[in-house]
Amino acid sequence: MGAFPSSNYIPVVQSKYVLEGLFSNAKFSQLMASGLFEMDIVENQVQQGGDYINVPSIVQVDDFARVDITSTAAAVGTRIASYAGKLPVLRDYSHKSLTETDEIRTNEDFLPKLSMSAGNKVAKRSIVMLDKNLKAVLTAQSTHIKDITAATTKTVNVEALLDTKVLLGDQSQDLSIMLVHSKAINNLYKQLGAGSGYAGNAVVAGDMIRSGALNTILGVGTIVVSDDLTADAGATSSAGDDIYWTYLFKPGAVFFGYQAAPRFDRFVDSRVPSTLITYSWKMDYTIGAKGFSYNGVANPSDAVFADNAQYSVQTEDHRNVGICALKSLVS
Repeated sequence: MGAFPSSNYIPVVQSKYVLEGLFSNAKFSQLMASGLFEMDIVENQVQQGGDYINVPSIVQVDDFARVDITSTAAAVGTRIASYAGKLPVLRDYSHKSLTETDEIRTNEDFLPKLSMSAGNKVAKRSIVMLDKNLKAVLTAQSTHIKDITAATTKTVNVEALLDTKVLLGDQSQDLSIMLVHSKAINNLYKQLGAGSGYAGNAVVAGDMIRSGALNTILGVGTIVVSDDLTADAGATSSAGDDIYWTYLFKPGAVFFGYQAAPRFDRFVDSRVPSTLITYSWKMDYTIGAKGFSYNGVANPSDAVFADNAQYSVQTEDHRNVGICALKSLVS
């Protein structure tokens, strides 16, 4: 990020429209409405700062067992503590410049429009970073992954999704939120159409989606389709070799929070012949799966944040990690 000559730049107040853009993004708002996020927004400026946000979880009590009521020995309890889970603060920014003449020529109010656009980009970026985090932590908790990339049917299908849910054992019915790439779910649509006797009939699949029948079959309440999820590169460069991840969540399985409210600043440089205006947006936030702790460096790069070696499991029962994933190809 380049330095601004402070004597020639005039900062202005932060804009509420960044937050409006963030929470009105279609995919992000769907995930919020589903109950996926446990949210922690630090509004007290005194509390803001630091490179990590704590995401603690309570240790479960011991299993019940028969007690000898004739014993005179003193009962000894186990102290209940909490897991010291944490996630790194991600410090993202974006800034663009234009001349005062350009701004006037558009005949638009740039403050709300650009700020809401920036908030929308923050939402997209949050889903991208969540995807990176999920791939890392689930690789560390590999029993929560169903991989069909080498199976007879390598694409997303009803049977594979149900098999993915059962990875959570007797809590599989709690996996009520699905996040999937459009290419992956398209294979599911084609399977549904083929099963009706009309191979590839998108109308049949569409009717199932509109009626809620697909949600009923899969046992999920919310299906969010987002191309902000990225495919892993396959072993070769051939078409259809890339690996797509489809996620199933319990409500509250993901933590999202920010230390400092998303900011919008406007800087004016009047030294140039046509006054140059630079718009800057900043956000200090974190997002990631609960039940894990990040142990890496502060302010990590995307590659470090996505490295499974940086995370450790912070729960004694794998079912407390309310996330499973299906790895598939697409056709």
